Amino acid sequence: MNKLIILGGILVLSVTSLDAREIGVRPRLNVGVMNYDFSQPAIISTSTESVNDSANVFPTGTSEFSAVSNTPMIRTGFSLFVDRAFFDFDFQYAFDGHSDTRFTSWTHLDTEALPVLPTDHFLRFDTHAEVDFERTEFALTLGYSVTDQLSIYAGYKRADSETNFDFNGDILAVPADDLSNSSLFYQFTAKLDQELIYQGPFLGTTYTWNTNSFGPEGALTAKVGLAFLEADSNNAKLQDFLLAGENGASIPINTTSIDRPPFNTHDLNGNTVGLSFAITWNGYTPVKSLMYSVGLSSYQYDFEGTNGSQDFMIDVLRFDTGINYFFDL
Repeated sequence: MNKLIILGGILVLSVTSLDAREIGVRPRLNVGVMNYDFSQPAIISTSTESVNDSANVFPTGTSEFSAVSNTPMIRTGFSLFVDRAFFDFDFQYAFDGHSDTRFTSWTHLDTEALPVLPTDHFLRFDTHAEVDFERTEFALTLGYSVTDQLSIYAGYKRADSETNFDFNGDILAVPADDLSNSSLFYQFTAKLDQELIYQGPFLGTTYTWNTNSFGPEGALTAKVGLAFLEADSNNAKLQDFLLAGENGASIPINTTSIDRPPFNTHDLNGNTVGLSFAITWNGYTPVKSLMYSVGLSSYQYDFEGTNGSQDFMIDVLRFDTGINYFFDL
C-alpha cells in the first residue's frame, strides 16, 4: 500500500508536468510552540495473575505513565507547484522538551534477582521521572489541486524522538506467598535512553477560502488527513541502577531477572491509523509575493502494541507563525 500511494503521487506529478504552463516555488520559515503528550500503561508485569494480585495489595497505585511538555519549535520547507500539481517538503525540530512526572508500576521479583530476599516478591515502584527529549519530523507530500479551492494529497512522514529518563523513587516489596506479611521499602535511582521512531504514508484533502471579497486580504485553509504509521523504539540498557536499603547502603540487584524491568524499559512496537487536523491563515504583506501565516494543527496517534508491546498514545498540538515567499521559475 505504501508503494502504491507514493507511486500514484509521482505519476500524477509526472503526467501533469508534461503539459505544465506554470511553475512556482514557495519557501517558508515558521516558529512556534508544540504541546507533546506521550502516555502508556505503567502496569508492566507479564503475568495477569501477578497484576491482579499486585493491584489488590496496592490499590492506591496509578497505572499510566504520561509525559507532557510545551517546547519551542522551528519549521522550514518549500512547495513546488507545476500547474495544478504540487510537491511539498516539510521539516520541524522541537527544542529540549522537559517533563516532570510520577507514576506507579507493578512487577514480580524472584530470588535470583535479589538474593537478600528469601522468597519471590511483588514489587510496587513509586517512580518520579524527569524526562528530556528532542524531536524531529519531516514529511514529503505530492498533491493535486482539483479546483482552485479543493486539493488532494498523499505522502510519507517520519518522526524521531530522542528521550533521556532520570528515575528515582521508592520500592514497596511484599512476599508473593504471603500478601499479608509486612513489607520492605527500598529507594532506587536509574537512567534510561530511548529512541522512538514512527513513520508511514498519509493521505488527505485541503479546502481554501479566499477572503478578499468579505474580509482581510488572504486565504484560510483547512486540512484533514489520515496517517498509516508503524512505531518502533530502541532502548539502551537500564543504566546506573542503584538500590538502597534502610541504612542507605547500596544493594546489588540483577535487573535482567525481573519479570519485565520497571520504568517501561521494554522496547515499544505498534501501529495506528491516526487522524490529523490543521487550519492555517495566509495573509498578504506590503512586500510583493511575501506572505505571513498563522496556523494551528493537531494529531493524535493511538498505537496498538505489537510483538508483546503495550499500547501507547502520542498527542501533538502545534501553533506556529511564519513567512513564505512565492516566485515563478
